[in-house]
Amino acid sequence: MIIDLHAHSIKSDDGRAKVQNYCQWIKAKEIAIDGFVLTEHRQFDDDSDYSELGEKYGLTILKGAEVETEYGHVLVFGVTPELQQAFDFSNIHLALADVIAACDAHGAVAVPCHPGRKRVGMAAHLEEFGVPDGVRIVEVFNGGSNAHIVSHIGRCAKKFEQPV
Repeated sequence: MIIDLHAHSIKSDDGRAKVQNYCQWIKAKEIAIDGFVLTEHRQFDDDSDYSELGEKYGLTILKGAEVETEYGHVLVFGVTPELQQAFDFSNIHLALADVIAACDAHGAVAVPCHPGRKRVGMAAHLEEFGVPDGVRIVEVFNGGSNAHIVSHIGRCAKKFEQPV
């Protein structure tokens, strides 16, 4: 199963794509992915249910989040109501260690993303803060993932050996 793990819809402040438009683009361009994860900035979208849209287009549409820490942006996968209580997703001054600890405690995964980008990537903060503890996964293809418009979906994806 091939999933683009980092996409933003119009629910994010800088996303310019509707979820349905991502689906239409994937099918029209025959992009070889089975689905994507909406990682909206500073929030988890509790309100939207994309199951019917996913069924219509034969895609798996999952939801995560992208939060902000002193080390830059971090994708969060496996968000639960309990995890949402553990820290404020909208806080732009989260401690990476706290995000990792909360994710570990609630069965979620924290992934620093676009690490090479200025200001919002982890590498920009290593000299000041050192190498962070607890990071097990880092998004490495900087310009590949992180879709904000339909034509960027599926540029980078992760192949999973098991269905997600």
